[in-house]
Amino acid sequence: VLYTILQILSITLFEKVPILQVLTSSDYKSEPYFPYKQLSLLNL
Repeated sequence: VLYTILQILSITLFEKVPILQVLTSSDYKSEPYFPYKQLSLLNL
């Protein structure tokens, strides 16, 4: 989640869109979080 936030903030530095508008835009969709995907890597 932190990585996603940092990506958004770094992109907005190069755009002319106000940061508040980016954080409150309705077309922003976060990816679903599936912790079990990480566990499958440990079961080699």
